[in-house]
Amino acid sequence: MRTPDHCGLWVTEDGRVRHRLLPDGRYDEARGEDEHAYQGHYTRDGDHIDYRDDTGFTADGDLVDGVLHHAGMILYRRPDFSPAAAEEIEAARRRGPHRPLLLTGARILTGDPLLGDIESGDVLVGEQTIYGIGPGLLTAAADDDAIVVDCRDTVITPAVVDLFARHAPRPRRADALGTLVPGGEANLLVLADAGTATIPAAVVRLAAEPAVLGAALDRGEIVHWGGRPRRGREASPPAAVWQVDERRVGTWIDETGFLHQHLDADGRYDETRGGREHAFQGRYRIDGDRIDYQDDLGFWAFGTFTGDVLHHAGYTLRRRP
Repeated sequence: MRTPDHCGLWVTEDGRVRHRLLPDGRYDEARGEDEHAYQGHYTRDGDHIDYRDDTGFTADGDLVDGVLHHAGMILYRRPDFSPAAAEEIEAARRRGPHRPLLLTGARILTGDPLLGDIESGDVLVGEQTIYGIGPGLLTAAADDDAIVVDCRDTVITPAVVDLFARHAPRPRRADALGTLVPGGEANLLVLADAGTATIPAAVVRLAAEPAVLGAALDRGEIVHWGGRPRRGREASPPAAVWQVDERRVGTWIDETGFLHQHLDADGRYDETRGGREHAFQGRYRIDGDRIDYQDDLGFWAFGTFTGDVLHHAGYTLRRRP
């Protein structure tokens, strides 16, 4: 079912009161720093809303010309990037894993010359893919059983800047990483600033003010919402800078015998090339199956372990018994 149009976040002009009407008939009102100042049930009859707070008191409100008049205040619809909103979306997706996500009412910077920029439109996301983009998709939200996310007063922009495609267009439009097109991967950002006019301007704005990021989708998955990464997407703790895996300490020799790489227990490496000792020397670190080298000359290189084989710079090496 389509989410009722009154559901979502309503905010006073000064932002002090933040009033959420939930689809299950509950409301949650924040005042200042008190995130749950009032909570309770509500019912709607036409444009009139009656509230019964959990503490027992009652109140009411009216929807007039797209704004909510409540308790002497005027509240305006705003995109809801609260943690609770993200939980609701994720819960709905768990209940219906194939339900598409519909981001509505945003300014859309597609980066695609055929579509151009869209002043007010919708983005329909199914699994990892953009199913549709442009104005009017909201009218079919109920048909698609879509999870509707109000994105008015925001701008949606590609999450990837594909400079290569700008100068050497890809054969298929859907393969361009830095565009939003039907059939392309749903990699996008929602910025709480509808005045952002271009994709480069969005990049600059986000770099200067990270708090403007309302949401981020990585191949259709919500990975960032309301200023913080979603659970499971937090940055992993950094590995010890120069950690050593004792199982891989020793001398590794390539198939031709040209390259001998000595990985010492103290985190140093020493390469012999074609009989020339100490051709390269430096530090190394191992993180899982990856090895990173920093040579004493200053350059960096890497390798990967696959079982008992080390792949490095085009060489295939095995450890000497």
